[in-house]
Amino acid sequence: MTPRQRRLLIVGALLLLAALGWALTIVLKPAIQRTIVITTGADKGIYLGFAERYAPILKRDGIALDIRSSSGSVENYERLKDPDSEYEAGFTQADALVQKFPSLSKIVFPRASTSIVNDLPQADVTLLAATALLVSKDTLHPALVYLLLEAARSVHGGDDYFTPLGTFPNLNTSEFPVSDESTRYFKSGRPFLQRYLPFWLASFIERRLLILLPFMALLLGLLQALPRMARARIKNRLVVWYREIKALEDEIWTNAQPTPSQIAQWRDEIENIDAHASRIRIPDRYFEDVYALKQAIGVVRDRIAQAAAKVKA
Repeated sequence: MTPRQRRLLIVGALLLLAALGWALTIVLKPAIQRTIVITTGADKGIYLGFAERYAPILKRDGIALDIRSSSGSVENYERLKDPDSEYEAGFTQADALVQKFPSLSKIVFPRASTSIVNDLPQADVTLLAATALLVSKDTLHPALVYLLLEAARSVHGGDDYFTPLGTFPNLNTSEFPVSDESTRYFKSGRPFLQRYLPFWLASFIERRLLILLPFMALLLGLLQALPRMARARIKNRLVVWYREIKALEDEIWTNAQPTPSQIAQWRDEIENIDAHASRIRIPDRYFEDVYALKQAIGVVRDRIAQAAAKVKA
């Protein structure tokens, strides 16, 4: 293989890998879900405000939050309960009476929290509030669950008048099952790959790892096989002439009384082989193989000379 052919082979392999990478990007990237449809509440309500604060956080990872208003928690629950609906997440409150009040809690509106100057309210006000729940369908892509939880943590992780620091997340609920992704997120954060790779790529690797591993093994095997294939191709070019030399040598040994014309034919054949061997173009590291071929040619040339000496004698 000439240097030019070797360069063309390397460039071709790189172009092929680049084309495969481009094809994977084009084909697989759109296949990853890019939108979350969330049902909130009344216009200008607190749930709508939560969703609007989630949206720019999710947008950082290329996820659009499609915010849909509703009449409130009951409609949100009905939308999420319908397996054929397009809604994937939403805010709701459990039926406190049916569930024996598990979602009701006592909160205190502190004195002067509205106005310090006017001392409003003039005393702590004890209130009874229902806990809001962020709920999603179990069909929501697991990778999107992590992103949605990241947005929720950014919005609700602090404190305010009604929520002490550390209240969120609260996984102690019996109204809805807590997903494994939620448990893992609040235990160790986002998955390792999502911390350092674009969302679509991290999601693809996590969800398609079993497919990627054989592909990577095949690619690694191909890269390892290419040098061996090139060496085998060069060796085959030499083996052709070794076979010619062996056939000629066998003919010399089996013919104890060669004629002068046979001697002349043998000499023509060996010189033809030598000429072809001298014209072989291979990388420098294979020169020893070429000279080994020339040594074999020299051995057979000596055999012909010995046979010619016997004829003259």
